[in-house]
Amino acid sequence: MEKGDRPGFYDAIDQALRAYLADNANVSAAGLTKDECASLATRMCNMEARDLVAELVALLQRCEHARYARAASTEDQMRLAYETAEQIVDALDKGKTRK
Repeated sequence: MEKGDRPGFYDAIDQALRAYLADNANVSAAGLTKDECASLATRMCNMEARDLVAELVALLQRCEHARYARAASTEDQMRLAYETAEQIVDALDKGKTRK
């Protein structure tokens, strides 16, 4: 984020979320689709997690758009994306402990 590499920043967020989900499900992150990510997140939590899954998919879509459409994003939007990713991972971790 400090380097101003917006596409690289969003790529890193996207890859980190996919890798986190893949690692926890013991599957490969390569080629993992948004729908597969949503399914893995739902299974990880072993609970009704529609809001969390919707937030995850929205963030993955935002990352994809920022990377490929080269959409302009402000530093505040980047910070929000980072914080959202952290919140998603925290919620998934909490969901894992409820199994």
